[in-house]
Amino acid sequence: MEYEYFAKNQTVYLECLQDALPTKQKLKSVDNKCIFCKTAVESTFHLFFDCDYAKAVWNLQPMTVQGVPHNSASLKTSFLHKYKEWLAGDLNSISMELAATKCWFIWEERCLRVFEDKSRIPIQLALEISRHYEYWHPMTLNSLNQTQDRTIKPIPHWTFPMTNTFTLNCDASWLSENINAGFGFVLRNWTGTFKGAESGIFRSSTAEEAEALVLLQAAKWVKLHNIQHLVIEGDSRATIRYLQGKESTIQWRSIAILDEVKKLVEKIVSFFGFPVRRQTSKQSGRPIGKERKKK
Repeated sequence: MEYEYFAKNQTVYLECLQDALPTKQKLKSVDNKCIFCKTAVESTFHLFFDCDYAKAVWNLQPMTVQGVPHNSASLKTSFLHKYKEWLAGDLNSISMELAATKCWFIWEERCLRVFEDKSRIPIQLALEISRHYEYWHPMTLNSLNQTQDRTIKPIPHWTFPMTNTFTLNCDASWLSENINAGFGFVLRNWTGTFKGAESGIFRSSTAEEAEALVLLQAAKWVKLHNIQHLVIEGDSRATIRYLQGKESTIQWRSIAILDEVKKLVEKIVSFFGFPVRRQTSKQSGRPIGKERKKK
C-alpha cells in the first residue's frame, strides 16, 4: 500500500516533468480547451499552474500558494521550468511529496471530469488532499509504526430496540457553509428489519447546525408517517445532550432548531428519547452506512 501511494504520485510527477501526460494539447483533439476553465489550451503547465482552478487548489491548505505563477506571462513556461524554480528556492519551505500529491489530485480531477462527468470544487479537492497526505506522509507512517497500539478493538454494533419499538438512526455530513450538507436516517424495528429511510441535502453554517437539522428532518418525517413507539438516535453528543435536558454548550441557532424537535416528538405515542449512538470512526458527520472513498 505504501509503495502504491508513492508510485502513483511519482509516476504523474515524472510524466509532468517529461511533458508526457496525455493532455488535450498533446492528443491534438478537436476540442483542446482546458476541462476546468474551458478557455485556454490544455497544456501540462496550464492544467497544473496557470488555470484558475489549479491556482485555487494551490492557494488552499495544505502548502498554500506554493507553485502558483505570480504573473500572466507564463504561457510558454514548462512544468520542468517550474520544478527548477522550486529547487532554486528555499527547499525547507517546499514539500516535494506534497507538491506531487497536489499534482496527482488535480490530474485525477481532470480525468474524472473527462471520463465520468464528475466534479469537485477546489475546497473539496483541497480537503481530500489534506486527508490523503496526512495519512500517507512518511513521517506519519513512521510515527504510527513506532507508537500506535496495534490491538484490534471490537467495533460497536447497532443495538436492537425494545420489543414493539422502532429505532430511527440519524446522521449528517458537513464540509463547508459554502456547499450543501447531506443528511440521512434509517428506520428499523425491534428485529432489525428495515422499515424506511430518507436522505437529502440542505445548507448549514456549522457541523453542529447540520446535526440539529437532520434531527428536525427526522422528527418531521416521523410526524408525516405517524410513527409511534420510537427511539431517535444520533452521534452528535452535544445536540443529543440538549434534547435529553442535560447541560450542553451549543450555539443559539442549534437551540432554536432543537426546541422545534422537542415540540414535534412530544406528539409521539411512547417516545423513548434520544440515546447517543457510539461513533465507529474518528470523523463525525459521515452518512450512515457509507465510508468516504479513500484515495
